[in-house]
This record gives sequence, structure tokens and C-alpha cells, in this order.
Amino acid sequence: MSVAVEIDFASGLARFGQAVAIIDGDTALSYEELDRRVESLGRQWGPSRQLLALRADNTVGAIITYLAALRFGHPILLHSGSVPQWFTPSIEVSAAGLQHRILDAAPVELDPELAVLLSTSGSTGAPKLVRLSRTNLTTNARDIAHALGLRGSDRGITSLPLGYSYGLSVVNSHLAVGAGVILSNESVLDPCFWRLVDRWRPTSLPAVPYTLQMLANGRFTDDGIPSLRRVTVAGGRLSPDQVKGLVAQGERQGWDLYVMYGQTEATARMAVLAPELARSHPQCVGRPVGDGSFWIIDDSGRRWDGSEPDYGGQVGELYYRGSNVMLGYGTGAADLSRGREVGTLPTGDRARFADGLLELVGRRADLAKIGGLRV
Repeated sequence: MSVAVEIDFASGLARFGQAVAIIDGDTALSYEELDRRVESLGRQWGPSRQLLALRADNTVGAIITYLAALRFGHPILLHSGSVPQWFTPSIEVSAAGLQHRILDAAPVELDPELAVLLSTSGSTGAPKLVRLSRTNLTTNARDIAHALGLRGSDRGITSLPLGYSYGLSVVNSHLAVGAGVILSNESVLDPCFWRLVDRWRPTSLPAVPYTLQMLANGRFTDDGIPSLRRVTVAGGRLSPDQVKGLVAQGERQGWDLYVMYGQTEATARMAVLAPELARSHPQCVGRPVGDGSFWIIDDSGRRWDGSEPDYGGQVGELYYRGSNVMLGYGTGAADLSRGREVGTLPTGDRARFADGLLELVGRRADLAKIGGLRV
């Protein structure tokens, strides 16, 4: 049974006591110690809201910086080394999260709800920032934890970047229930990654399709991971045959497959396909998480949510609404002061419904998704 999430994960860390929160190499940090470090760092930035930029590698320092920014209300851009020229933070943080450089930046008006900024190509393919609120992050962490059945005894290992919405959601959802997060910046083909697996025994493995392809001819297939309970996949489409193959592998090795669908514009995840449905509906991505809802508009302009008696499997453009939908995009400094501008999210995907489950059939525009990124 999963743990109910009632408290903002960034502010409620101490309630999990001495349970292991973050593992980085040989270092294991308890929730109490993580809480102490987050509190100490956040108080150094003063009472006024600051605009932060963090090169978001998978390090303890980066996690602490991110959580301190959330707890103390400082909007933070999580990036992989590329920052828009118009973005002028007050504080710039190193990849390790240990060096904070105060910049002589002009004050920027900040929307009260603004919490995190992530880069995306969006449904148009044009680079921009997604503006996320603390509510977006908290509710989506709760909903993902519930959909995956995460418990305090779980440990997730991730080499997905913190600045990638999928990687960020792994951290958020595990911290929300008092589970552990094993950090790695190594490829799944690197022996260092497997040394972490052997030492810390993860129960969850988040992956994109490309990761699973790399693992297909290695130790993951041959020996498996004895501690593993679930594999989650998002960031691209698996073929039905690939899904069936992974389901069969999981049955042999003792883990469940969760196929997920999401976009940065929806914080991270919009839908999850439960393991018991993956074998019978391998072409689908599941049902919406939390309070989310999907519908399509077909080529004649009619709206369908799949529950109508006369729905016959029509294909249309997919729309989504939920508490995890972003505030809006950011393409200039003035956008940081804007409030919510998006209620309904046009996903840019074409879809249909099959037995109440969502099936993606293509893109509205000429876009491809490679390694989890839209091109």
C-alpha cells in the first residue's frame, strides 16, 4: 500500500526521520540530515525572493539547492548548461550545488506562483521555458507516487537529468513518500552504474525507450536486478511487441512494467498504464493520473472522451486538463511575472481511446522524439 501524500515534499522532509533519502556514490543522506541542510542553505539567501539558475546534474548539492529554492519560494531554472540570454538570475549555482555566485542582476518581477522553470521544445518545436508552480510539482509527485504504488521502502535509481521533467519527477515522487533516491550521472552501460545497483539494491528503474534498448543485450536481461519491483518507461513510444517482451521479462524476474505518458508542460506525467493492462493493451499509455482528464477533437470538430455510446474509435487531436498543467511558457523576462495563462493543454499528439485507455497514434506536427526530447 502506498503512503498518502498530504504535505509538500520540500517542506515535509523531516517527518521521515532517519530513513535514507538520497544516495550519492558511497554517501547515504537521511531525511533528517537532508532537511537540516535544505533549511540551512535556504536561510542564506535572505527573505526576499531570488531568481536562481542551477546546472542540474545528479548530485546531493543540486538536490539540496532545488529543495531549498522550493521551500523558501525562490523560482529556480534547472538547466543542463544552456541558459537563455534573456534569463538573468540573481544567484547562479554550480552543478555540484556547492558554489553559489551572486550576480549583479537587475530586479525581475516574479509571479507569486512561479517555482520551477524547465526547458522544452514545446508542441511547436521552438525552444522555450515551461513555468511550473509549487502546486504543479506537489500534486504531480503525489499522483505519480499513487499510480506507481511507491512506498517508503522503495529506492529508485536514476541517471536521468534533474533538469529533465521525467528525471525530476522520479526525485519528487520518491521524496513525497519517504523513499530513497540513488543518484547516478553514469550511463546504464557503465560499470559504475551497476556497482551502485549491487550496493544499494534499487526497487525502481526509470527508463526511456533508448535506455531499454541499450540494456537489451546486457546484464539487465541476463541476470536482472534481484531487488527490482518496477520498471517505468516514458519519453518515447515503445512498440506493442516491445511492451509484451518487457512484460514477459518482468514476469520472469519479478518486476512490473509501468508505461507512462507525459510532457514537461504537464509537469511530468499525464497517464500511466497499470501493469495488469500492459499485456492486454500494449499499444496504450493508460489512464490519467490524479484529477487529470483527456479528450480528443476529431477532424470534423467533434469532441470525444471515449465514454460516449456512439464513440467508434475516432482519432483526433489530444487535449488534457489537470492540476499539473503549467502556468504557461517563458520566452522573455516579462513572462516571469505572468500568472496562469494555460488551463487546457493541447498536447500536439493525435490519439484515440481503446476500452477507456488512451492510445497515441502520431503527432499533429512534423516532430520526432529522440531520447525523450522533441526535435
